[in-house]
Amino acid sequence: MENLELLKGVVSDETFARIEEETKESTIRLADLSTGNYVSKEKYDGLETQLQSVNTALSDKTKEYDTLKEKAGDNESLKSEIERLKGEHKTNIDNLTSSFNEKLKISAVKTEITTKYKPKDVNDIMPHIDMSKVTVDKDTITGLTEQIDPLKESKAYLFGEDKKNKSGLDHVETGDDDAKLRAAFGLSTKKEN
Repeated sequence: MENLELLKGVVSDETFARIEEETKESTIRLADLSTGNYVSKEKYDGLETQLQSVNTALSDKTKEYDTLKEKAGDNESLKSEIERLKGEHKTNIDNLTSSFNEKLKISAVKTEITTKYKPKDVNDIMPHIDMSKVTVDKDTITGLTEQIDPLKESKAYLFGEDKKNKSGLDHVETGDDDAKLRAAFGLSTKKEN
């Protein structure tokens, strides 16, 4: 038996001699557990294996957390980038929709002015129209008559059908189309013989 000397002074000399004789071939090891310095090999091996497992698991988890942290950081910036792009996309769609609706509104107003009020040139009328006061709802246009009626009185020359003859010149009661045609081409208004 190993470490038998631990029993010296604890048991009588006679008992010590007898134990020594009887345990000569024993593989038993004695230890003083009161010192706290002894752990069995199996227990030590088990604890060492457990410690290695825990250290490996901690290391793996640390790597996993670092990876997740990195991904979470990327995800956060990716999420904010996606939100920014969504905001830009919504703004672009809103702007395009607004622009399209404004163009439709202008087209509807021009058509209304042309058919109902007979301007000489609708493009001469449009600068005088405050489009913010005009609403178009399907077939109904409101806020236009209130602007056109005073305009017809103050700028009557913008309205009414042009009276043009076949040459495209203003109709003249005297029938002197030749003189106007010659003037349009920068020629003398008198015919030279």
